[in-house]
Amino acid sequence: MSIQEYSKKIIELIDEIKLYQTYKNRLDASIISLNNQFRERKISEKAYKENLKRLLKDKTKDEWNTYFNSYIKQLLDQISSLNSKIYEEFSEQELKIPLPLRVSTKSPRSYKLLKQEVKESKEEIKQIPLPEIVSINKKTKLKYLNELNINKADIQNFLRSQKIKGTKISPKIKYTVYKSNFFAKISNVLFDRLSVFLIKKYPNMFKSLFNSLRIANIKLLSRTYVSIMLFSSFLALPLVALFSYLFLNDIIKSVLLGILGFFATFFFIYIYPYTLINSKKRGIKNDLVFAVIHMSAIAGSGTQPIKIFKLLVDSGEYKNLESEIKKVLNYINLFGYNLSTALREVASTTPSPELKELLSGMVSTIETGGDIKDYLKEKTEDMLNNYKIEQKKHTILIATYSDVYVGIMIAAPLLIIITLAILDKIASTIGNVSIATISAVGVYFLIPFVNIVFILFLNITQPEI
Repeated sequence: MSIQEYSKKIIELIDEIKLYQTYKNRLDASIISLNNQFRERKISEKAYKENLKRLLKDKTKDEWNTYFNSYIKQLLDQISSLNSKIYEEFSEQELKIPLPLRVSTKSPRSYKLLKQEVKESKEEIKQIPLPEIVSINKKTKLKYLNELNINKADIQNFLRSQKIKGTKISPKIKYTVYKSNFFAKISNVLFDRLSVFLIKKYPNMFKSLFNSLRIANIKLLSRTYVSIMLFSSFLALPLVALFSYLFLNDIIKSVLLGILGFFATFFFIYIYPYTLINSKKRGIKNDLVFAVIHMSAIAGSGTQPIKIFKLLVDSGEYKNLESEIKKVLNYINLFGYNLSTALREVASTTPSPELKELLSGMVSTIETGGDIKDYLKEKTEDMLNNYKIEQKKHTILIATYSDVYVGIMIAAPLLIIITLAILDKIASTIGNVSIATISAVGVYFLIPFVNIVFILFLNITQPEI
């Protein structure tokens, strides 16, 4: 490993120490608060014992302190070991340092001596007088250039190439800010007051909608979404009526269709977040099995829990899970939450019950001092077994559908064609319709239509995994 990798590992260990120190401080503060409440007789002795048992989770305070202290000590030992490796890396390199400065850095005393001598060397360097900058005129410059046999064009090309090399690269954007939507602006200008009125008058109707907007991760304010619903519906009314009049040439029917278009637009925009939630739920379940296997493999290498989620996002293999995992990282990196709180927040808003169960289990494992590696290993085995069962069920279902398809789409058309061929010899028409016309309609329209309906049926009824 390089020095940069050692340094990065040290920073990760320091973050882990801060995290567990926070857990320890929070436990101490909760116990002190509970003791104060009992001392001031705000709670009964029974409630005090129950709350204390819930906090300590069948352990004593000393056991928790011993656990936190020992784990933090292990992390500090790892940092110390990494520091020693960094010192060894430096000592192996052939640095151009004066001989008196080449001292051992393993003991605290030698390190202080090294620091003092470097400081003295810097002071000596500062005392060296800088050379006087002498300006030369244009004639002298040309003389030097002629002596060096360098023309002006070569210098200009060199400077131009250096300028290109030295061009500053714009920093990579880590976070993006939501930008306003033009259609949403117009909707707010025209229907903001009506939206507020409807939200206040029918709170139960919009409460579930607002909750679905949050779960579906739609980047719009709730009131703005209602304004868009109203504006789109009122916009659909004249447009549907106008197009209907062009085809039907009937004012009453066109107006009725326009009103129908108004309610249909309102309904479809209203249920849009719910369709997104169902789609998202299905996609998360499809990716979750393989993501948990990946997480278990990463945790088995001894990586910190926070790093597991970052590596999942960096892999780019779980598109349906990315938004939920990024929420965890944003809660930690942007809002300063600890890992268990971030996982709990994401679990409360995710549309997938499987992901909610996984994250809640991770929270319980972290807060009770369990091993996240063992938890993920057990979860992997459980989810793989469920996945195999679902696949077997899906295989049996597909076999049943294939039998139905053979009966309806292969055997039935053949039987009908043979029957029509026999009837054609007896009588050329059935109910004033020629048998040739019936055959053409069946071959070119009926059979393709039934195939399309069967494909749609398969897509709707297929399992989530």
